[in-house]
Amino acid sequence: MKLTARDLAEAGIVDSIIPEPEGGAHEDYAQSGDAVRDALLGALLDIETKFGRAADLDAAALLADRFEKYRRVGV
Repeated sequence: MKLTARDLAEAGIVDSIIPEPEGGAHEDYAQSGDAVRDALLGALLDIETKFGRAADLDAAALLADRFEKYRRVGV
């Protein structure tokens, strides 16, 4: 079914893969939280770079971009 994180990233379904600490997220909550925070901040920075400052974001443009992303899945 190709449901691994790597498969989903290669298919363009997920934007990125958040790395887990050795042994899994449950082994190091702090490191896991840091990784999630870093990924979210990176994603927000990518959105800001692509669409402009957060205060100026156009919801319709964001939705259209996301819609196009998922339309391309499987093509």
